[in-house]
Parts: sequence; C-alpha cells; structure tokens
Amino acid sequence: MRAQILRVKDRKRMLVSSVSALMLYAIVGLAFFAAGILRPDELGRHSGPIKVRIGTADGVDEFSRILPKALSSRPAASGIAPAALPPPPAAAAPKSPEPASSSQAKAVPAPSPSASAVATPSKASPPSPSPTIASAAPGIGTPVPGEGEGVVGGSPLGTGSVSLKGSEQGNSFETSYESGTGKIGRSLYVPIYLYMPLPTVVSKAIYDAIKASKDGLRSAEIRKVEFRSYYDLNEDGWRLKAQPAYALRPTLWQMLRDGGYSLSRAEYKVGKDLKPVALSFEVGAPQGSSGPPLLSVTVVSSSGYPELDAAVVFGFRQAAFFNDSAASVTGRFTYRFE
Repeated sequence: MRAQILRVKDRKRMLVSSVSALMLYAIVGLAFFAAGILRPDELGRHSGPIKVRIGTADGVDEFSRILPKALSSRPAASGIAPAALPPPPAAAAPKSPEPASSSQAKAVPAPSPSASAVATPSKASPPSPSPTIASAAPGIGTPVPGEGEGVVGGSPLGTGSVSLKGSEQGNSFETSYESGTGKIGRSLYVPIYLYMPLPTVVSKAIYDAIKASKDGLRSAEIRKVEFRSYYDLNEDGWRLKAQPAYALRPTLWQMLRDGGYSLSRAEYKVGKDLKPVALSFEVGAPQGSSGPPLLSVTVVSSSGYPELDAAVVFGFRQAAFFNDSAASVTGRFTYRFE
C-alpha cells in the first residue's frame, strides 16, 4: 500500500516538473521572439544597397574586380561609354595649351579649298582627296585604312559634275554627282564586299586561324561557334549550309578575313567574267534634323549575276549622304570587280 502511494506521488512530481520546464521554455522563447532575436532576417528590413557576393567560397566580390577593367577596355565605338568610372584627377585639361587648340581650330577648315577644287573641272593636275571610311553595320570592326571615299564639295558655279574613286579588298568603285550649289557627298561608307555571297567551301586552315575580334568583345572560340552555325565540316573542309541574310554576312566575312582568306580572290569572283555594276541614285534635300534621304537606287548596268547586283544595291543603301542644297541631287555609282 505504501509503495503504491509513493509511485502516485512520483508521477505527480514528474508531471509538475515537466509542465514547469515547458512553461519556462515557452516564456524564454516568447521573450527572445519579442526582442527580435528569433525573428527571420528579411532583406526588406535593411536600408541602403544590398550586396550579394557570388564567386569564391569565402564570398569575394568577383564583379567589383572584373567589371571596371572590362568597361575601361571597351572601345567607344561599341556605344557604351565608360563614363561611370570616376576620371582621374590628372585628367583636367590645363589652361596653358589654349593657343595650340586655337591654332588647331584654324587648321580645320584648310581642306575646304581642295574640296572645292575637286568640284570645279580642271584639266591640270586633278587633286586626289584622301579617302576616309566609316562603318555602321553591327559587328563590323575598324575599317582598313585607305578604303572608301572622301568628302565632296559642290560646284560654286552651280554646274558641273563631281567624281570620286576608291577601292576595297581588290574591288574598286567610283561615285559621280551632278552637283549644284552647295555641297553633296557621302558622309558614311560601308564596305560593299561585306555583303557579297559567302564562299561555299572554306578550308580547315582558315577556320583554325580565326582569332578573337579586334574589339576584344568576342573570343576566337565564340567566333568559331558562330561560324559553325553556318558551316558544316566534311572531307573537303567547311561547307556552307545556305547563304545567310545580307545583314548577317559582315560578321562572317570579317572572320574569314581575320583567318587569312584571300578577299581579292574570293569565290564569288573566281572563274566569272564580271562586268561593272552601275547604279543610278537620287539624294533628296535635308529634312529637318535628319540627313538627306536616299530617294531611289536603280541598277543601270548588271554584272551578269543577279545575286551580286543585289548585294551591291544592299551595301550601297547602308551609306549615309549629306546635301546642303535645297534640291535633290542625282548621281551614279559604279562598282568594279578586279
């Protein structure tokens, strides 16, 4: 009887101690929660920027170490100016070289007499303007010096014809304008060979020699991956699947050029009697802040191959013109395969 009473008391003590311990833990937990110690940490409770570090195991911020270098090395032609980086204190221009800058400003208009001399027909020693070239197609790098055409000055007498010649990768071209008062010319020239049909077969040596782009934005492997999307490897080398659209050809032509492909002996010219392609075009008057539009382009004389004529027309349309007269101006463009 006594043993049974002791067991009942032990169970009561055990129950009371267990309940007391649970109540104590509950009180302590509520106190911690009220103080915010056990509350989940939410990003919205913090003010200011939140940095998420991805990279090495100890959380080193890889982007802060790589991104500034990448931005500073990117060329200005890519359209992303590294203005976000703070300029160095020494970059401020001193006031002392002001006379030099003024002399340079006076030297800028010097080419204008030679430009007007080009417009006026002269039988004695015709001037040869220094050719310049600019590229606007996506993915096209810095053009080769010596290709393109220079600025044209209009005839001051209101009559006469202006003609300029140029060359590119084994081909040559000539542009003639029926000028009036003012100035007419082409302010932006895009190489036309970049839109020609691509070779159907490319040797393995050319493919292996493809290197990184000159602007540093695409490595050699990235360019080769893009090349393989248009060419398949077989016993003869790399064979073209199908001719890509005109806008996609410049990137591939530059890969071939960087790999050592002979552009002057391109496949689209070999074994063909190609005649010059002559285009007749009309440049309108300026329209507000925009430049003068290219109103029309017509094939006057064919090379004998419609696909080459179409490539010349497409490449010619990528150019931009200037015309400071109030009337439209007609011209003739001749592209020769040499």
